Amino acid sequence: MLNALEFLADSDIVKLGEFNYRMWNTKCIRRLGKAGEDGDFDTDWVNGRAVISAKGVTKANHLSIIIEDENGWRKVEKFVERWMKEYKREIVVKLTATWRKKKGNIFIDEDDEQDTGKPKAMVREFIFIC
Repeated sequence: MLNALEFLADSDIVKLGEFNYRMWNTKCIRRLGKAGEDGDFDTDWVNGRAVISAKGVTKANHLSIIIEDENGWRKVEKFVERWMKEYKREIVVKLTATWRKKKGNIFIDEDDEQDTGKPKAMVREFIFIC
């Protein structure tokens, strides 16, 4: 999401190692750039996070991993592989990349164009079935 608007949300069923984090991040940046040109604003990267869950794993035991680059994504894949070896089922990874919308050096909210500094996110969910 970028401000109150959902910017990019998608779900895929993929095999371990099939997802390319760099391509996904590049796609997000390109879409943000185009939206920024159309709407006369810039964006600023805040963070990336992956939350790994599985059938039978309580919410308190979901894994939350900060992702700044491809090494962070490799860490996610290692945890997914480990859970697969432990015979966990229906493993889901929710990848969220968060950006702030800004004009110049001021972070803005689309609704009132005021300085808010609220981060907004793009979300992708993956389901690993073993």
